[in-house]
Amino acid sequence: MPIRKVSDSSGSYVAKILDRRIKNDKAELRLDNQKTLKLRRFVPVGVRDTIECIKRRLWARLPNNEKVRITPSWKYRTQLDSVPNFNVIIKEIDTKDELDGYEQLTQFHYRGNGGVGRRLPLIAKSTQWELPEVIGFIEISSSFLVNTARNKILNATYSDSERGIAWSKWTHKIQKKYGNAIARISRCVVYPELRGLGLSTVITNAALKFTKERWHIGGLRPIFIEITAEMLRYWPFVENCGFYYIGETEGNQHRAAKDMKYLIGKTMQASKLPQGGGGIMSLQRSHAMLLT
Repeated sequence: MPIRKVSDSSGSYVAKILDRRIKNDKAELRLDNQKTLKLRRFVPVGVRDTIECIKRRLWARLPNNEKVRITPSWKYRTQLDSVPNFNVIIKEIDTKDELDGYEQLTQFHYRGNGGVGRRLPLIAKSTQWELPEVIGFIEISSSFLVNTARNKILNATYSDSERGIAWSKWTHKIQKKYGNAIARISRCVVYPELRGLGLSTVITNAALKFTKERWHIGGLRPIFIEITAEMLRYWPFVENCGFYYIGETEGNQHRAAKDMKYLIGKTMQASKLPQGGGGIMSLQRSHAMLLT
Protein backbone atom coordinates (compact mmCIF):
# COMPACT_ATOMS: atom_id res chain seq x y z
CA MET A 1 0.00 0.00 0.00
CA PRO A 2 1.26 3.53 -0.71
CA ILE A 3 2.74 5.52 2.17
CA ARG A 4 3.85 9.12 2.57
CA LYS A 5 6.63 10.41 4.75
CA VAL A 6 5.13 13.14 6.91
CA SER A 7 8.17 14.28 8.87
CA ASP A 8 11.96 14.39 8.65
CA SER A 9 14.93 15.41 10.77
CA SER A 10 14.72 19.04 9.62
CA GLY A 11 11.31 19.41 11.26
CA SER A 12 9.45 19.61 7.96
CA TYR A 13 6.18 17.69 7.73
CA VAL A 14 2.78 17.40 6.07
CA ALA A 15 -0.24 16.77 8.29
CA LYS A 16 -4.02 17.13 8.33
CA ILE A 17 -5.91 19.19 10.92
CA LEU A 18 -8.11 16.98 13.10
CA ASP A 19 -9.44 19.58 15.52
CA ARG A 20 -9.45 23.34 15.99
CA ARG A 21 -10.26 25.06 19.29
CA ILE A 22 -10.21 28.71 20.31
CA LYS A 23 -8.46 29.57 23.57
CA ASN A 24 -8.51 33.29 24.32
CA ASP A 25 -6.59 35.02 21.51
CA LYS A 26 -5.14 31.80 20.05
CA ALA A 27 -6.32 28.96 17.83
CA GLU A 28 -5.13 25.52 18.91
CA LEU A 29 -4.81 23.05 16.02
CA ARG A 30 -4.44 19.31 16.63
CA LEU A 31 -2.78 17.49 13.74
CA ASP A 32 -2.84 13.86 12.68
CA ASN A 33 0.94 13.55 13.28
CA GLN A 34 0.41 14.07 17.05
CA LYS A 35 1.56 17.70 16.91
CA THR A 36 -0.41 20.64 18.31
CA LEU A 37 0.01 24.14 16.91
CA LYS A 38 -0.93 27.36 18.69
CA LEU A 39 -1.47 30.12 16.16
CA ARG A 40 -3.32 33.43 15.93
CA ARG A 41 -7.05 33.21 16.68
CA PHE A 42 -8.33 33.83 13.14
CA VAL A 43 -5.70 31.85 11.23
CA PRO A 44 -7.49 30.85 7.99
CA VAL A 45 -7.33 27.08 8.26
CA GLY A 46 -9.74 24.54 9.72
CA VAL A 47 -10.54 20.89 10.27
CA ARG A 48 -9.60 18.67 7.29
CA ASP A 49 -7.22 21.28 5.85
CA THR A 50 -3.68 20.04 5.17
CA ILE A 51 -0.73 21.83 6.77
CA GLU A 52 2.80 21.74 5.38
CA CYS A 53 5.74 22.87 7.49
CA ILE A 54 8.91 23.89 5.66
CA LYS A 55 11.81 25.31 7.68
CA ARG A 56 9.41 26.32 10.48
CA ARG A 57 7.14 28.20 8.10
CA LEU A 58 3.58 26.96 7.66
CA TRP A 59 1.57 26.62 4.48
CA ALA A 60 -1.88 25.29 3.65
CA ARG A 61 -1.59 22.64 0.95
CA LEU A 62 -4.63 22.50 -1.33
CA PRO A 63 -5.85 19.36 -3.17
CA ASN A 64 -4.20 20.60 -6.39
CA ASN A 65 -0.90 20.91 -4.45
CA GLU A 66 -1.04 24.71 -4.53
CA LYS A 67 0.39 26.15 -1.32
CA VAL A 68 -0.99 29.17 0.55
CA ARG A 69 1.20 30.80 3.18
CA ILE A 70 -0.02 30.71 6.78
CA THR A 71 2.99 32.06 8.67
CA PRO A 72 4.16 34.67 9.22
CA SER A 73 0.87 36.55 9.54
CA TRP A 74 -0.11 38.91 6.73
CA LYS A 75 0.72 42.62 6.95
CA TYR A 76 0.42 45.48 4.48
CA ARG A 77 1.61 49.09 4.84
CA THR A 78 -0.07 51.95 3.00
CA GLN A 79 -1.13 55.59 3.40
CA LEU A 80 -4.24 57.75 3.39
CA ASP A 81 -4.20 60.03 0.35
CA SER A 82 -6.47 62.53 2.08
CA VAL A 83 -4.16 63.15 5.07
CA PRO A 84 -0.43 63.92 4.67
CA ASN A 85 1.93 61.45 6.36
CA PHE A 86 -0.93 59.31 7.69
CA ASN A 87 0.54 55.80 7.61
CA VAL A 88 -1.76 52.81 7.95
CA ILE A 89 -0.94 49.18 8.65
CA ILE A 90 -3.51 46.59 7.59
CA LYS A 91 -2.86 43.21 9.20
CA GLU A 92 -4.16 40.04 10.74
CA ILE A 93 -4.82 40.03 14.48
CA ASP A 94 -1.78 38.75 16.38
CA THR A 95 -2.04 40.05 19.94
CA LYS A 96 -4.57 40.29 22.76
CA ASP A 97 -4.52 44.11 22.53
CA GLU A 98 -5.34 43.95 18.82
CA LEU A 99 -8.16 41.48 19.50
CA ASP A 100 -9.57 43.77 22.20
CA GLY A 101 -9.40 46.77 19.83
CA TYR A 102 -11.20 44.84 17.12
CA GLU A 103 -13.93 43.67 19.50
CA GLN A 104 -14.47 47.23 20.74
CA LEU A 105 -15.00 48.41 17.17
CA THR A 106 -17.60 45.72 16.47
CA GLN A 107 -20.05 47.67 18.66
CA PHE A 108 -20.30 50.20 15.82
CA HIS A 109 -21.72 47.57 13.47
CA TYR A 110 -25.41 46.59 13.56
CA ARG A 111 -24.43 42.92 13.66
CA GLY A 112 -22.41 42.46 16.81
CA ASN A 113 -21.13 38.96 16.12
CA GLY A 114 -19.35 37.65 13.07
CA GLY A 115 -21.92 35.14 11.84
CA VAL A 116 -21.08 31.61 10.78
CA GLY A 117 -18.52 29.94 8.51
CA ARG A 118 -14.87 30.83 8.10
CA ARG A 119 -14.11 34.48 8.71
CA LEU A 120 -10.98 36.54 9.07
CA PRO A 121 -10.84 40.16 10.23
CA LEU A 122 -8.07 42.43 8.99
CA ILE A 123 -7.48 45.38 11.29
CA ALA A 124 -6.22 48.86 10.46
CA LYS A 125 -3.64 50.44 12.77
CA SER A 126 -1.99 53.84 12.71
CA THR A 127 1.28 55.16 14.08
CA GLN A 128 -0.52 58.26 15.41
CA TRP A 129 -0.15 58.06 19.19
CA GLU A 130 -3.45 59.82 19.94
CA LEU A 131 -5.56 57.25 18.07
CA PRO A 132 -6.91 53.93 19.39
CA GLU A 133 -5.06 50.64 18.96
CA VAL A 134 -7.38 49.68 16.09
CA ILE A 135 -8.91 52.36 13.85
CA GLY A 136 -10.89 50.10 11.53
CA PHE A 137 -11.43 46.56 10.35
CA ILE A 138 -12.79 44.55 7.46
CA GLU A 139 -13.94 40.93 7.59
CA ILE A 140 -13.51 38.37 4.86
CA SER A 141 -15.73 35.32 5.17
CA SER A 142 -17.25 32.38 3.36
CA SER A 143 -20.12 33.30 1.06
CA PHE A 144 -23.79 32.43 1.40
CA LEU A 145 -24.99 29.61 -0.85
CA VAL A 146 -28.12 31.56 -1.83
CA ASN A 147 -27.73 34.98 -3.46
CA THR A 148 -30.25 35.80 -6.17
CA ALA A 149 -28.26 38.55 -7.90
CA ARG A 150 -25.09 36.47 -7.95
CA ASN A 151 -26.88 33.37 -9.18
CA LYS A 152 -28.32 35.27 -12.13
CA ILE A 153 -25.03 36.72 -13.31
CA LEU A 154 -23.07 33.47 -12.88
CA ASN A 155 -25.66 31.44 -14.76
CA ALA A 156 -23.55 31.52 -17.93
CA THR A 157 -20.57 29.70 -19.38
CA TYR A 158 -17.42 30.24 -17.31
CA SER A 159 -13.95 28.74 -17.49
CA ASP A 160 -10.75 29.28 -15.50
CA SER A 161 -8.11 26.96 -16.95
CA GLU A 162 -5.50 28.02 -14.40
CA ARG A 163 -7.62 26.80 -11.49
CA GLY A 164 -9.41 24.02 -13.36
CA ILE A 165 -12.85 25.51 -12.72
CA ALA A 166 -15.57 25.58 -15.36
CA TRP A 167 -19.34 25.41 -15.73
CA SER A 168 -21.95 25.99 -18.41
CA LYS A 169 -24.80 26.84 -16.02
CA TRP A 170 -24.78 27.94 -12.38
CA THR A 171 -26.91 25.05 -11.16
CA HIS A 172 -27.49 24.08 -7.53
CA LYS A 173 -24.94 21.28 -7.95
CA ILE A 174 -22.32 23.71 -9.29
CA GLN A 175 -23.11 26.19 -6.52
CA LYS A 176 -22.32 23.56 -3.90
CA LYS A 177 -19.16 22.49 -5.75
CA TYR A 178 -17.68 25.94 -6.33
CA GLY A 179 -19.42 28.12 -3.75
CA ASN A 180 -16.22 28.31 -1.71
CA ALA A 181 -14.48 29.94 -4.68
CA ILE A 182 -16.49 33.08 -3.85
CA ALA A 183 -15.18 35.11 -0.94
CA ARG A 184 -17.34 37.68 0.82
CA ILE A 185 -16.69 40.95 2.61
CA SER A 186 -19.09 40.62 5.51
CA ARG A 187 -18.29 43.73 7.57
CA CYS A 188 -16.30 46.95 7.25
CA VAL A 189 -16.08 49.37 10.17
CA VAL A 190 -14.09 52.58 10.59
CA TYR A 191 -13.53 54.39 13.88
CA PRO A 192 -16.28 57.10 13.95
CA GLU A 193 -13.95 60.10 14.22
CA LEU A 194 -12.00 58.97 11.13
CA ARG A 195 -14.91 58.44 8.77
CA GLY A 196 -14.98 60.41 5.54
CA LEU A 197 -11.20 60.27 5.03
CA GLY A 198 -11.17 57.34 2.61
CA LEU A 199 -10.01 54.75 5.14
CA SER A 200 -12.72 52.27 4.12
CA THR A 201 -11.40 52.30 0.55
CA VAL A 202 -7.85 51.72 1.79
CA ILE A 203 -9.00 48.81 3.96
CA THR A 204 -11.05 47.29 1.13
CA ASN A 205 -8.14 47.41 -1.30
CA ALA A 206 -6.00 45.69 1.32
CA ALA A 207 -8.67 43.02 1.74
CA LEU A 208 -8.59 42.36 -2.02
CA LYS A 209 -4.83 41.95 -1.85
CA PHE A 210 -5.08 39.57 1.11
CA THR A 211 -7.80 37.52 -0.58
CA LYS A 212 -5.69 37.03 -3.70
CA GLU A 213 -2.67 36.02 -1.66
CA ARG A 214 -4.02 34.01 1.26
CA TRP A 215 -7.75 33.26 1.28
CA HIS A 216 -8.87 29.68 0.70
CA ILE A 217 -11.65 27.44 1.97
CA GLY A 218 -12.70 23.90 1.20
CA GLY A 219 -9.59 23.41 -0.92
CA LEU A 220 -10.51 26.30 -3.25
CA ARG A 221 -8.86 29.65 -3.87
CA PRO A 222 -11.20 32.58 -4.65
CA ILE A 223 -12.14 33.56 -8.18
CA PHE A 224 -14.65 36.24 -7.13
CA ILE A 225 -15.23 38.39 -4.08
CA GLU A 226 -18.58 40.00 -3.25
CA ILE A 227 -20.13 42.36 -0.77
CA THR A 228 -23.82 42.72 0.07
CA ALA A 229 -24.79 45.57 2.39
CA GLU A 230 -27.70 47.97 2.81
CA MET A 231 -25.29 50.88 3.26
CA LEU A 232 -24.08 50.49 -0.34
CA ARG A 233 -27.36 52.12 -1.44
CA TYR A 234 -26.15 55.37 0.13
CA TRP A 235 -22.36 55.03 0.15
CA PRO A 236 -21.03 52.76 -2.63
CA PHE A 237 -17.40 53.10 -1.54
CA VAL A 238 -16.40 49.71 -2.99
CA GLU A 239 -16.95 50.97 -6.54
CA ASN A 240 -13.60 52.75 -6.14
CA CYS A 241 -12.03 49.34 -5.52
CA GLY A 242 -13.12 47.69 -8.75
CA PHE A 243 -16.43 46.19 -7.61
CA TYR A 244 -19.41 46.14 -9.97
CA TYR A 245 -23.06 46.44 -9.04
CA ILE A 246 -24.88 43.28 -10.18
CA GLY A 247 -28.31 43.64 -8.60
CA GLU A 248 -30.44 43.58 -5.48
CA THR A 249 -30.76 40.65 -3.12
CA GLU A 250 -34.18 39.52 -2.00
CA GLY A 251 -33.62 40.77 1.52
CA ASN A 252 -35.56 39.58 4.54
CA GLN A 253 -38.85 41.46 4.58
CA HIS A 254 -40.74 39.07 2.32
CA ARG A 255 -40.04 36.12 4.60
CA ALA A 256 -40.03 37.82 8.02
CA ALA A 257 -43.58 36.77 9.01
CA LYS A 258 -43.00 33.18 7.86
CA ASP A 259 -39.68 32.99 9.75
CA MET A 260 -41.16 34.40 12.95
CA LYS A 261 -44.07 31.95 12.86
CA TYR A 262 -41.60 29.10 12.45
CA LEU A 263 -39.30 30.34 15.25
CA ILE A 264 -42.16 30.94 17.68
CA GLY A 265 -43.29 27.37 17.08
CA LYS A 266 -39.81 26.06 17.74
CA THR A 267 -39.43 28.26 20.82
CA MET A 268 -42.41 26.46 22.32
CA GLN A 269 -40.22 23.37 22.06
CA ALA A 270 -37.01 24.86 23.46
CA SER A 271 -34.81 21.89 22.55
CA LYS A 272 -35.72 22.28 18.86
CA LEU A 273 -34.93 25.98 18.51
CA PRO A 274 -32.36 26.26 15.65
CA GLN A 275 -29.02 27.80 16.55
CA GLY A 276 -26.34 29.73 14.66
CA GLY A 277 -26.66 32.15 11.78
CA GLY A 278 -25.83 35.45 13.45
CA GLY A 279 -27.21 38.84 12.36
CA ILE A 280 -30.90 38.82 11.46
CA MET A 281 -31.29 35.18 12.54
CA SER A 282 -30.06 35.89 16.08
CA LEU A 283 -32.35 38.94 16.26
CA GLN A 284 -35.35 36.92 15.11
CA ARG A 285 -34.65 34.23 17.72
CA SER A 286 -34.51 36.79 20.52
CA HIS A 287 -37.80 38.38 19.36
CA ALA A 288 -39.45 34.96 19.09
CA MET A 289 -38.50 34.17 22.69
CA LEU A 290 -40.03 37.46 23.86
CA LEU A 291 -43.28 36.68 22.06
CA THR A 292 -43.79 33.26 23.64
